[in-house]
Amino acid sequence: MKHDLKNLLKPWINIIRTYKITGITSDSRKVTSGYLFCALQGTKCHGKIFIKKSIKNGAIAILCETKQIKYHGYITYTEKKIPIIYFFELSQYLFKISSRYYKINEMLTLIGITGTNGKSTVAHMIAQWSNLLNHKIGIMGTLGNGTYNNLKPSKNTTESPINIQKFLKKMSIDNIRTIVMEVSSHGIIQNRVSHLYFSIAILTNITSDHLDYHKTIENYIQAKWTFFSQNNIKTFIININDTIGKIWTEKLPKHNTIVISIKQQFNYSSFKQWIYANYIIHEKDYTYIYFKSSWGNGLLKNKLIGYFNISNLLLAFATLLELGHSLSHLINTCKNITTVFGRMQLFKAPRTPYIIIDYAHNENALKNVLKTVRKMCHHNKIWCVFGCGGNRDKLKRFFMGQTAKKIANKIILTNDNPRYEKPIEIVKDIIKGCKNKKNIYVILDREKAINFAVINAKICDYIVILGKGHEQYQIVKNKSYYFSDHNIVKKLLENKYDSDIY
Repeated sequence: MKHDLKNLLKPWINIIRTYKITGITSDSRKVTSGYLFCALQGTKCHGKIFIKKSIKNGAIAILCETKQIKYHGYITYTEKKIPIIYFFELSQYLFKISSRYYKINEMLTLIGITGTNGKSTVAHMIAQWSNLLNHKIGIMGTLGNGTYNNLKPSKNTTESPINIQKFLKKMSIDNIRTIVMEVSSHGIIQNRVSHLYFSIAILTNITSDHLDYHKTIENYIQAKWTFFSQNNIKTFIININDTIGKIWTEKLPKHNTIVISIKQQFNYSSFKQWIYANYIIHEKDYTYIYFKSSWGNGLLKNKLIGYFNISNLLLAFATLLELGHSLSHLINTCKNITTVFGRMQLFKAPRTPYIIIDYAHNENALKNVLKTVRKMCHHNKIWCVFGCGGNRDKLKRFFMGQTAKKIANKIILTNDNPRYEKPIEIVKDIIKGCKNKKNIYVILDREKAINFAVINAKICDYIVILGKGHEQYQIVKNKSYYFSDHNIVKKLLENKYDSDIY
């Protein structure tokens, strides 16, 4: 696939010479012969520091982002006559440039999901449920990019505009017309989804997170709102049990908005469509959700754990109904939906405690998981194994410690991607939130921490391992080392491990 750089840059920049581009990327490691390398201003450094590496790898031209409009269109040349073309606020135009390169002609149905918690769960519920109905959907998000049960690792929750276009092109070639995409606050602010047309945009919930990047909760909320207010979106699906979601329904066009609610009465008549779960029964193996909706009434029988997963399920349910799937078919297949990898996964073997692995890495998610487990284990003990990431939002450490201490019986503080911070200092920040230090253990080696919990917990106790979920690495300084909570648990349970997750 070759394209003329001159045509890719019109009308923003006019260049005289023709450069035949064989590829386009903002990652110098992926540059090969004939590529256009886009050097963007990142959060930590500017991509221009990788220009030499990209040229060494075969770049034929460089687009370099500048924040000064006077340099827009300015061209310099390297010793090898490689042009460095300066582009004012390139990140805002990168989507249009890359869309010209990949030329996706088919109409695709894009579903964007944003929110603090639940994005991956809702995305994979939609894909899995659709798969049960013999309709394959593409997925882009935290757990990887691809199709259900066939994912390749992703670099970010929301990829760069170039990678999004590349993925959409691949889906188009593979005759997949529906794609569900997780949309992060970082991705919104950094223009990664600008100019995309979304058939459906979903809000799961909004609580405090990523304040190391956004600085204030107001900025974080505004970032999420930008996705709904400035993108081209046909239909909104909102969880109105969430405070922010309920407020936003007053600002969104009601004739384009679908709302889901759990045990919360609302004036549904003014909305495009609605689902109201009015009665819920939790049993050992299943949760039963009795609902009323504008599509009809019924019962959703499912194996998912946690009250918060009810809203996730209803959001997926509303999405698939909006896409045109039959109400009766969705009801009949709901019971076959399995837990999303790294999200409230329950492991149990003979003569071992119950073990739950979840990705919860902020206060609200941690609280939801522990409150759910408290209802499950009754008077038995909860062992909570968790840590906090280094060089990230430090404010949440206090509140995560405070919440864990209120609900769990035993707390084991350990490493969770310490990066450049001293692990013991991260732990001290968490402990500050604990009123007393009784039954708090500090075991920085995460494998030893999990080991300690499994050895010392009783058979009826619950061990909740939080923070990493699907992740298969531990980040220390700037290096990633292989590490998997799942594999550690399986190794500990050995032959006792029961592969059924229920």
